[in-house]
Amino acid sequence: MNKLFLLFFFLFYHPVHVTMMGIEFDQVEAVLNVFLKIYFDDYVTDSGFNGGTANESDFKADLKRSEDFLEGYIDQKVLISVNKKKLSGKIDGVTLSDNEMDIRLKYDCDRNIRTISVRNLIMTSLYSDQANMVLVKINDFEEGVKLTPAENEKTFVLN
Repeated sequence: MNKLFLLFFFLFYHPVHVTMMGIEFDQVEAVLNVFLKIYFDDYVTDSGFNGGTANESDFKADLKRSEDFLEGYIDQKVLISVNKKKLSGKIDGVTLSDNEMDIRLKYDCDRNIRTISVRNLIMTSLYSDQANMVLVKINDFEEGVKLTPAENEKTFVLN
């Protein structure tokens, strides 16, 4: 999975409308560990956080409230289903620096994953050129996809 992250890493140093999501299954804990990278200013615009005019200081000033708002936003914009069952994620940490948000989430799920569907609507209503990159790694299965406003969902079938 690290190779795929490196492949897309350069995207975050260009002024484009892009997010990056990595989904990795932890067999021991039976959770999906999800990593989401998004530009903070795009998040503020898309979510309306603090009236759509927040800066990093506003977010950090009341971190609990900010993370609760962020968790609700992600729950509305990112839908992950395993074996056709919608999952709900919980924030496991947020790092905010230089306009970049690194968000870690955990989703409890079944140990026997046959299918995983990912829908990512982050900023799809704002930018027609939005690209939401998704990388999925479950056991020996690893695949990446670019989701767009026109094609915002992908179902991965594991063998």
